[in-house]
Amino acid sequence: MKQRMEVSKTEESKESSAETLSEMSEKFNAEAAKQLIESKKQTISRENEARQKSASEEATLRLKAFFEQKQQKNEPEQAQEKTGQPQKNEPTQKPNSFLSSVKGFFGRFRTAKNEQAGQEGTQDTLQDSEPISPALSEESELSSSAIDEEAEKERAKLEEDMATARNMLERQKHERFRNQRAQELLERNLNDRLLSINSLEDEIIMENPGVEKRSISYDGVEIPVYDLKGLPFSLLTHTVDYRRLNKKGDIGTETYKEVMESPSIWMQRKDEAEQSKEYGTRKSSARGDTISTSYRNSEKNLSTYLSGDLVYGFATVEPDSVLKVINNDGRTPNIVGKAETSVSNAQGIDALENNFSSKYNEILLRRYTENGMPKKPDYIVSTNGQFSEAALRHAKYYGIPIINIEEKTYLEKAAEKGKKIIDSIDENGDYLDIVDKITELRRLPGLNSYIAGDFVGIGRDADDKIKNAASNLDELQRKCLELKKIEQLKRIEFIKESLSEAIQQIEHSTLEGRTSDIIPSPFDSFDVTVKNIEDGIVSDVHEDKSDTSLRVPGNYSYINIIFKLKGSDKTVETYLYNGKNPYDLEKALRQLSLSEEQYENSSSEHYLAMLPIVRRYFDACRKNEELE
Repeated sequence: MKQRMEVSKTEESKESSAETLSEMSEKFNAEAAKQLIESKKQTISRENEARQKSASEEATLRLKAFFEQKQQKNEPEQAQEKTGQPQKNEPTQKPNSFLSSVKGFFGRFRTAKNEQAGQEGTQDTLQDSEPISPALSEESELSSSAIDEEAEKERAKLEEDMATARNMLERQKHERFRNQRAQELLERNLNDRLLSINSLEDEIIMENPGVEKRSISYDGVEIPVYDLKGLPFSLLTHTVDYRRLNKKGDIGTETYKEVMESPSIWMQRKDEAEQSKEYGTRKSSARGDTISTSYRNSEKNLSTYLSGDLVYGFATVEPDSVLKVINNDGRTPNIVGKAETSVSNAQGIDALENNFSSKYNEILLRRYTENGMPKKPDYIVSTNGQFSEAALRHAKYYGIPIINIEEKTYLEKAAEKGKKIIDSIDENGDYLDIVDKITELRRLPGLNSYIAGDFVGIGRDADDKIKNAASNLDELQRKCLELKKIEQLKRIEFIKESLSEAIQQIEHSTLEGRTSDIIPSPFDSFDVTVKNIEDGIVSDVHEDKSDTSLRVPGNYSYINIIFKLKGSDKTVETYLYNGKNPYDLEKALRQLSLSEEQYENSSSEHYLAMLPIVRRYFDACRKNEELE
């Protein structure tokens, strides 16, 4: 009897234990779902703060944070608190999504509960098929929906980022290919133009009077010399001693002296040069892997190089050896990596030939081949029969000839060509035709210093360049100055005509309710400003602004026009001064900021003629702008 009672109490205890355990399971599952939702909100908040991270990285971080937090903290502590039994550790399993991690969490809880119930003799307290409470099911469904929605956003963001990355890589690939092709074409173009010894020998055989061959004895050897006396040529040269112009201690000032004395230093392999402590530095004994050269053409830019006692000439450039092409001093480094090639214009050599405003241009070359061999000069270049000791020493060392340029011949040739161009100009002709012929003159050696640049200002006495020119100019040089004056006057008329046509077009577009291009048709760019000193107003196509700082005795009102013609890379600037109306004339004369003679020789003619046209242009542009 006693035994039956104990059995009965045991069964009741088991049933009570199972019932309590089931209630605790339901309550715990609901709490776990709530905590999961709260954890998700926190995760989304963290995601918003780290938007710059990739979608894949963000998803990985949230999964890892959720799994470790729930498995290592919530499960052991809460399970032990509710059941009084330590929670068993389950092997970590990486979920594929937040929803799968939720299901995995509930599954692990049920498994642990079943094991506990089995130890106490209750086999069917919790099963995987046990239904979840309505509250838990609803919260789980909401959590799953939010997780799926967020995952979809992540996938879309990841796809967008990947598409952006692909497009960027494609653009970079296309740009690299285009630049590589431009470099190949430029190098081929350059090689076709450069003077070679073989071509000189051909001219000698054909008895061309523009070149003669002789030899000069030096240190027991006969060095061939080709005297150029009118033969057209193109050269790529490097002045070894160009660093002589630098201050002592500047980059390369000691290196060039060493090379001048011993050409063997130039011929060191790259691995030998790299052993120098100064390799790649900007110190006085710097060494590097580039060569700075200049391109010159006898018919167009004969003088665009730096002269010196030792000038190397190169008849060819190797593939992938031209790094940069610059129309002036490029301030290039002595170390340049392969990725730093920046040739993008296949017609870059044409641009150099048209450069008549800079003292020299620059083509940067690689010094070494792929196997580390240095680039050797093909000849030494001299001028007017002047051979330095260093030039002869290097010619002997390399076993190469000297090309001597008789400049007088080329200057005389340029002068004859210049006279023909000037005589062909019609002062009443087309402005663009005059511009083209002046451009030809600017390329000619000996004349470019007189024809270079434009007459910019007109109206003030100081702008009369013809009157103020030196009296020792020869006939051709004075003609160049007179031609520049003709160009200036034709330019002013051309601007008037172009503005008048633009005004009609803009006003017509405004009447039809259409916006219009306000740049006059002959120009690629066009900008005009009026500064009225008396009123203290600065005006352009958009607005009028006050500027009383302009009111200084002796200052003039003026119109400033800056333009670039279509098909040209040259910017032209023009100032039209109200020369007869300086601000506070009496005070200016009293303070000697303006003299009586200067005032008498000034003019307002072109300013007053242009002003109403410009004002009408401003008005047309502003009315058309309102349509936007």
